[in-house]
Amino acid sequence: MRNPLVSLFISIVLNLTAIGQSQQIPAPDIFTQEISVFSGSFNTPIYSINTDSLGFIYLSTDRGMFRYNGINFQKINDGELLDPSFNSITFLSDKRVMAINFYEGVFEVINNTFFKKDILGIKSNKYTFLDLAEKDGKIYLLTDKALFILNRNFDILHRIDPDTKDETVKEFSQLHIHKKSVFITTSGKYLYKINPDGNFLTYELPYYCKWIITSDQENIYIKCRDLNSPVYIFKNNVLQNYFEVFQNSEITTFKMNKIGSEFFFCSSSGLFSYHPKKGIFKQIIKDKKISDIMIDRVGNYWATSLDGKLITWKTEDKKKFTLPINDEFAFTTKLDRNKFISASSQNRFYKIDFKNNLFHYLGRFGVDDIKFLHYTKDDDHVYFKYGKIDLKSQSYTFMYLGNDMITTPLGEKVFLLNNRVYYQPAGKDCMALNQKKKFIECLTLLHESRAKRAVWLDSSIYILSLDGLLKYKRDTLVEVTDKSTGKRIKGVDLIADSENKYWVATNHSTIDVYYLDFHKKTFDLKYIFPENNSIVKLKYYKPYVLVIFRNGALLIDQKSYEIFDVSSILSASDMQVSDVEIEDDFIYFFFSNKIIVSPIKSDKKILSKIFVTGISDLKAKKYNLNSPSVKLKNNSFFVEFDYLCLGESAGIRIAYRIKDIDTNWNFIIADANKIFFPYMESGDHLLELSVVDQTGKIISNLASISVSVPKPFYYSTYFFVVMLILMVMASALIIYFNEQKSRKKELLNSQIRISKLTALRSRMNPHFVYNILNSIQSLIYIGDKRSASSYLTKFSELMRKVLDLSENENISLVEELNVIELYLELEKLRLGEDFKYSIEVDNELKYLNPEIPGFFIQPFVENSIKHGLMHKRDEKRLLIKVEKGTNNDIRIIVDDNGIGRKKAEEINARRNVKKSSFALEAIRNRIQLINSRLKRKIVLQIFDKVDLNNQPSGTTVILSIPIEFDLES
Repeated sequence: MRNPLVSLFISIVLNLTAIGQSQQIPAPDIFTQEISVFSGSFNTPIYSINTDSLGFIYLSTDRGMFRYNGINFQKINDGELLDPSFNSITFLSDKRVMAINFYEGVFEVINNTFFKKDILGIKSNKYTFLDLAEKDGKIYLLTDKALFILNRNFDILHRIDPDTKDETVKEFSQLHIHKKSVFITTSGKYLYKINPDGNFLTYELPYYCKWIITSDQENIYIKCRDLNSPVYIFKNNVLQNYFEVFQNSEITTFKMNKIGSEFFFCSSSGLFSYHPKKGIFKQIIKDKKISDIMIDRVGNYWATSLDGKLITWKTEDKKKFTLPINDEFAFTTKLDRNKFISASSQNRFYKIDFKNNLFHYLGRFGVDDIKFLHYTKDDDHVYFKYGKIDLKSQSYTFMYLGNDMITTPLGEKVFLLNNRVYYQPAGKDCMALNQKKKFIECLTLLHESRAKRAVWLDSSIYILSLDGLLKYKRDTLVEVTDKSTGKRIKGVDLIADSENKYWVATNHSTIDVYYLDFHKKTFDLKYIFPENNSIVKLKYYKPYVLVIFRNGALLIDQKSYEIFDVSSILSASDMQVSDVEIEDDFIYFFFSNKIIVSPIKSDKKILSKIFVTGISDLKAKKYNLNSPSVKLKNNSFFVEFDYLCLGESAGIRIAYRIKDIDTNWNFIIADANKIFFPYMESGDHLLELSVVDQTGKIISNLASISVSVPKPFYYSTYFFVVMLILMVMASALIIYFNEQKSRKKELLNSQIRISKLTALRSRMNPHFVYNILNSIQSLIYIGDKRSASSYLTKFSELMRKVLDLSENENISLVEELNVIELYLELEKLRLGEDFKYSIEVDNELKYLNPEIPGFFIQPFVENSIKHGLMHKRDEKRLLIKVEKGTNNDIRIIVDDNGIGRKKAEEINARRNVKKSSFALEAIRNRIQLINSRLKRKIVLQIFDKVDLNNQPSGTTVILSIPIEFDLES
């Protein structure tokens, strides 16, 4: 650091020229956000933009037609199109969506696919197609060489050609409908008008040009596209000069739109607007070729460019001020209502007054980085690392003040100087000594350690040092520890709120909240921050804690702890945030020489919408949504949906729940458009969907649909009728069955014993035994004797349990699951850490511990591993879930994320392996045999799962076993 005397001299010299004149803050720029439509592609023209009745945005581009929902761009399938260049899109009164291809004609969009309209009498290669509009049941199709008037079936009613004998009319230019008439501009000298009675009128224009047209509720406005021409008003069939626009004749106006009271000009030099009544002409977008503009249903403006960009803004919300200074703001502090002091990285200080729309250069003070800004209203002084500035007298006092300082309500001061903490009691002014040595000698040393921040809380001074948090009260300095852990509290920043809580940024992504030294809450913000961001500083503005990070900020409500991502108002093109302030429910972002101002809660409208668009079964067959409740044919189905999010889009997700079953919402990423329900209990259910932000707050409507899931077939009336008939028939033949019963019973018992032995042999599969022993041998070879011993013990325990329990026809559920868990532990030794399994058992079933047929679940577990997971790369997941069913039965679900049965069959075919495993065949036979002796049957269901791309994603087995086995004697 420089010699203090030299620094003092420099600061005095700089201060002599410090005071400048106040300047007017320039009018704010419109805050625009730029969205790239084509990733990695440049100069792909977007020709027009339109919105449908729901609010979805459609873009006509040189690479096809795209639909935008605020998050994703979805391309309309163009099938066999030779040229994907689309000019415009039109929505007819009967809800048909019609797209105009420049060279191939008219297409209807059905289920996201183009279907060409073959119009008899129009050859595509003869015309350039320009526009399509609907009026009074007729469709007007404009090409460069002719206007076609069609009926709703796209049959030609009339054809109108330009007067080819008149050389001033070369081709048609633009189609426009105003009130009851149709207007057509030309590349020439004429304006055509078609009245409701079909009369074709011609009006001469001032000169030869390609004319563009727009209108409001009362009048028609036209302008020359390529020349420096005024805007003409066509009123009462008379053309008059309305106002001048551009003075530069090199500017080409592609399109002119009137929105509200303003005219917008999409041009080769950007987007311009003009307000005739106010006489305000301004440029909204610079250095881009703007092709079209519109306003959506919630007040957002959207513009397209010929270089593939979509640009949006909302004029009444956010403002961007660009100050005429060549500097970068580093620190900012609030003085009063809408007044701030900002210090730059070059030690220049500015006073910014938004109330009076002024900014003032105070001067350049200090010698290097600022470290902090602290304003005291009582004496109207601003303190920083190198002294203080008297805002009344505009004078500067040089004094090294270190990393931070605070002034308490009692008039005390604390200074964090270098590696020490000093205290100045009330009524004492050590800075008046004006020398560093005397200044230090005047202060009281509290602690020897580098400190980062100090705050006043509950009549105490809290100091965040490298050693941890300290508390100074009544001449006593003590360490502050977390009462729940007994550990010292450390961090990178500290603030206090109005409820006697202090907030510590413990690292670059976590904040801990304490009340009276008791830990209250932790915020882990790494899931909310954009990637590669970290906390820069904390500030407090009642009732919010402001968390500033490198590219934005968050607000946390001190009472509800609700998180608001206020950085979502910034666009990707904004620079790194230097500081943030809050005043009167407005937030101020300070950048290099720019300031962005926005309401904290800028839009209370629900900008997001979600719609249920379909329900389909596993075979993609769709159900009818028109009935009050959709009656399903099975309990596995897909719910298809669409959503719109034209507001804040950072980190949004789709939430869904089954209202009568789920207590909490389930979430999926916003890129998805369908939800798969692999199994749902029978009965009537209400499904709800919504859009939520990154904090889980609902930001859309609730889309709901009722579904009726059928009961299993054995609950149906048909089933009971059949059973009744069978019972009558059985009664009639009971004598015969009694005679055969003894021999049949002996035969069945023999078959069951055989099936048990078969199942037992499948448990003792020599390949399994060989592989496990091989794995244990490998552990011995690498010297891991402890693991080898453990697994050998488990292997022997498994063998013992299998042999012990194989004598019993039925075993308890707990015994069955113990065998399975031993089996899975041994399989994990072979499959490695990629293999994850879990066993979930209903607590009531654990208590009841009913009996089930011995070794009944394990074959399905073995199949999942052997055929589904063994061949899968990456993570292998297996879930075994045992729950109590609705009909006094046990429902056993074995679910894996393997390769699926179809893929497994292909692999087995290549290896010349049988289609099903030996164990599965055995258990099927066993189920059939046992069911022949049961009143309530064992039910086996196997489902092949698919992902959102209809690719195999595993297998689900559902086994329903009656709890009480009512065997015939």
